[in-house]
Amino acid sequence: EISTKRRILASMLVLALLALPALAQESIGSVSGVVTDASGAAIPNAKIVITGPRLPKGLETNTDGTGNYVFVSLPVGVYSISVSAAGFQT
Repeated sequence: EISTKRRILASMLVLALLALPALAQESIGSVSGVVTDASGAAIPNAKIVITGPRLPKGLETNTDGTGNYVFVSLPVGVYSISVSAAGFQT
């Protein structure tokens, strides 16, 4: 669902922006989150792709059984995250 993806992307952007001051003295960081549907139910095995100027090929992972995902050891920067899952439209 488009609105769900937009909410997720907006939430991740806010979290990333809030984390920037904390990362100011670090050269690497991480991004984590939870993918849920409009009712708040976790979406297991959703495909998460993170891309940015410092990751031209991007990185992929899948959510676990409770909808959680994490990318570790990322260079500090600005990223875009996309989410896709079976049964959900883009």
